[in-house]
Amino acid sequence: MPGTIKALDPVLAADGIAAIRFGSVSATSDGLNTVIPGVTGRRIRVLGYVLVVTLAGTIQIEDTGGAILASFPVAANGGVSYAGGIEAPAFQTDADRGLAIRNPAGVDTLGHITYVIF
Repeated sequence: MPGTIKALDPVLAADGIAAIRFGSVSATSDGLNTVIPGVTGRRIRVLGYVLVVTLAGTIQIEDTGGAILASFPVAANGGVSYAGGIEAPAFQTDADRGLAIRNPAGVDTLGHITYVIF
């Protein structure tokens, strides 16, 4: 399914602490692909990622409100990665907003992502 991420953990652990979540990214539509839907009253903080593209182009990471969080020019069959963590996250959305990848025409973005919802 285009623009989906498969999450493994609940939003919050039983003790109320944000659980680290892992997911695979398959953003295969041109334009905006929501990969993590927003959660009312919560933010998405990306801790790490590996993203690979099928064709050369510039992919953008955005929140679903349109704010650009990152932009990566990538060669065909190339990619980007960030091995951050709780103390060094990559970026985060505003409250109530999901996380999306904007693909140029003909480009698919695949990979995996580590994040928390808090």
